[in-house]
Order: sequence, then structure tokens, then C-alpha cells
Amino acid sequence: MNGSASTRRAGISRRISSLFALVLALTSPAAASVTITDLGTLGGRYSYPRAINPGGQVVGYSETKTGVDRTFVWDGSKLTALGTFGGTLSQASSINANGQVVGGAFLAGDVVQHAFVYDQGAMRDLGTLGGTGSSANGVNESGQVVGTSLLPGNRARRAFLAGKAEMRDLGTLGGRDSFANGINTAGQIVGASMLAGSPVTHAFLLDPAGMHDLGTLGGSNSSALAINAAGRIAGASFVAGDLTFHAFLSDSAGMRDLGTLGGDNSFAEAINAAGQVVGISDLPGSTVRHAFIWENGAMVDLNRQLPDNSGWELVEATGITDSGQIIGFGYHNAQARAFLMTR
Repeated sequence: MNGSASTRRAGISRRISSLFALVLALTSPAAASVTITDLGTLGGRYSYPRAINPGGQVVGYSETKTGVDRTFVWDGSKLTALGTFGGTLSQASSINANGQVVGGAFLAGDVVQHAFVYDQGAMRDLGTLGGTGSSANGVNESGQVVGTSLLPGNRARRAFLAGKAEMRDLGTLGGRDSFANGINTAGQIVGASMLAGSPVTHAFLLDPAGMHDLGTLGGSNSSALAINAAGRIAGASFVAGDLTFHAFLSDSAGMRDLGTLGGDNSFAEAINAAGQVVGISDLPGSTVRHAFIWENGAMVDLNRQLPDNSGWELVEATGITDSGQIIGFGYHNAQARAFLMTR
């Protein structure tokens, strides 16, 4: 009788061990298959990525050998520097599926910056809304560009839309300034705007029906940074008390607080078609910040998904493709670098 019980216990133990091994086999490959690529620099000390398109092209800026920031395009193997409008500095903000790049570049003298679109080997100056400076922040597959420009006299800043036609002022939520940060394939635009008679800024969605105030997470200010094809919006908002800010996801159900990685603050920077959100968050009891992905209802530190002994600390995630590739900024063996993570 005892021998039979012992045999049964041994059999149960073997089945539990087999089940545990199966669970490991099913859950480990996601972490084991993660690869992370150092995008390098243009010869300087650091690089910083801003956006990635469906083809895996990455744009951002990097310090050059001469110590200035220049726009780069990463094609999967190397960084290529783009030019300026006569100045020394330029920075890219977005790239669409057709390889059109937008951002800001300085004119001669490095005092004034203008929005640009780079297409088929040429950089085109998008001009301004009458003021001295502008910068482009987003571009969709139709080549529509959004950004922010100074108005005549440089007394106010306004969100703009530009394409083949001249730059158009998108207005505000009643206040002085507005800022456009992203545009989707349907032409929906997101950003932030001051309210009437107030310095407070609220996230907005602009569609054919007009500019809509998305509200906040209970605090005074909010800003929308990105929008996907389905109209879901990611950004950040102060919470009640205005002492801390949190990443949010906004859709037809309203604005949802995505929380943090245990610290005080978080900030969402990009969203893909599946609603996965990436950004940056404080860690518990610390001034240290890490890159995060929010998926399946939870925020996860991307550093937890790194291969062992990778040499990386991932500080910020700035973009994510529909296939799940993530770009961001971190430290690779103590060097400040743009990264590409494939999970």
C-alpha cells in the first residue's frame, strides 16, 4: 500500500514538473527572442530616436563629430545625416510609410528654426504662419504635416496643418496658444491648446467636426502626443493636485489613467494599431526613469524583457510599430544611444 502511494506521489510529481516545464516553454520564448540593436551615432557621443515607420526606418537626431545635433535616418544598417537650412542644427520628429521625414532645421545663424519635410533626397522649408519660427511634429501617409508655428509678432504659437498647400492655422480651444503633435491616416490631429482666459492647456482631438477638449485626469493640464488609425490617443495629464502626471489612453470611453511603474510620474509617447502604448515612467522611490510598454491592461518595464547581460538600461520608449518593434533612448555600456527592440 505504501509503495503504491509512493509511486502515485512520484507520478504526480513528474506530471507537475512536466507541466511546469511546459509553462516555461510557453512563456520563455517571448523574453528569449527579444533582440535589441544599438543604432550608433553620427560620430558624436549620443543619439536619440523620435519615430519609426512600418518598414523599420528610424528617424531622430544625433551628435556629430563636430558636436552639433543633426537629423538622422536609420535604414536598418546605418545612420545617414540629413541637412539643414544653412544652420548647424536639425532634428527629425516623424516619418511615414513612404519615407517622408519631418522635423525642424535651423536657418543660417542658428537663431531661427523652420519646419521641414524631407522627401526623395530633398529638404523642403514649410515656412511659418507669419512668425519667425516653426517645427513639424507629425506626418501621415498622405503627406499631411502637423506642427507648431509662431504667429506674426511672435506673440502666440499655433498648431498648423501643411501639405502640398500652404500652412494652415488650426486654431485653439479658446486660448492663445496651441500645439499639434500627431496625425493619423484619417487626418485626425491631436495636440494641446490653451483654454479661454487661462494659461491652462488641455489635450485636444481635431476632426471634421472641430477641435474637441479631451479633458484631464483630474489635474489642470494635459497633452495628447499620438493617435492611431482607430482614433485612440496617448498622452499625459496631471492628476488631481497637479503634483504628478500620468500617461493616459483616450478613446470613445474617455480618458484612462495608465498608472506608473511604481513612481510618481509617467508619460505616454506613442501608440500602435493594437493599442499598445510606450513611454517613460518613474520607478518607485527614485528619480530613475525607465521605458515602459502598456499592454494587456498593465504597464511593464521594458528592462525586464531584456536578454541577460545585454549591457542596456532602457530609459525611454518613443515609438512602436504595429508589428511591435519599439524604439527609444537608453544607455548601452554607459553610452547614450538610440535603440531598436524587437520582441
